Amino acid sequence: VQKHREEYEARLAAWKERQNASLQPATIPVPDFESLHAAEVARAEARISRVKAAGLTVPASPGLTTARRAKERAQFDEKLREKELLVIRLKEIRKVEEERQEREEVRELRKQLDQRVKANPIPEWYKSAKAQAVDEVDAEE
Repeated sequence: VQKHREEYEARLAAWKERQNASLQPATIPVPDFESLHAAEVARAEARISRVKAAGLTVPASPGLTTARRAKERAQFDEKLREKELLVIRLKEIRKVEEERQEREEVRELRKQLDQRVKANPIPEWYKSAKAQAVDEVDAEE
């Protein structure tokens, strides 16, 4: 039992030490950014000089092509407008031609109509028969 008590107290003491250490603020030194920057610049210059000495391609910033693309887009838009106008003109021409052809067909159909289709005048006997029927209805009332 004594042995277990000693182990327990040793573990408790270690735990309290760790607890106290965690409560203490950690002191982290502030890095020297100037020296770090100077070292990075020196590494970059060394890398560039190795690339130039080896005859490798040195990276360059890409050139912007917005002006060229703007010109190409303007040309494309102009061609597109021309095509649209051409399509509109063709539709108008086709419409006028269809109307003219339809009028011509109607004219031909009217010429070809049989003369018997025209309305005939009402015969005299029908007029008198209708008048007699009306008189008979009036007489019955």
